[in-house]
Amino acid sequence: MADKTVTTSIVVAVIAVIIAVAYFSGAADPLIKRLMKFYFKGKAKAEEKALETMGENKASYFVKGNIKDAKITDDKNVNELQGGIAEGVGGGVNNPLGKNLGEGLDKVVRG
Repeated sequence: MADKTVTTSIVVAVIAVIIAVAYFSGAADPLIKRLMKFYFKGKAKAEEKALETMGENKASYFVKGNIKDAKITDDKNVNELQGGIAEGVGGGVNNPLGKNLGEGLDKVVRG
């Protein structure tokens, strides 16, 4: 039992050292770059699916959120008006044109 534990510990330590050397020498950079592209593409698809489920697109969600969050005053009536404007403007870009606008701006931001 002890021999198995020691052997497993040595194997894990050797693997950790190999990974550390590959990481710090830069040998793992292409792999890490591919993994990060895969991760961010998956994240973008998940965000798009979540927005689609909510009946939004990137542009409409962005516009609604920014207009609603920019509180001008503590007056309830003004806040309700601002919320209505946010829904109206956000709803105005909740169409294929708004979807293309959101995707285009996303590409500009992400490069």
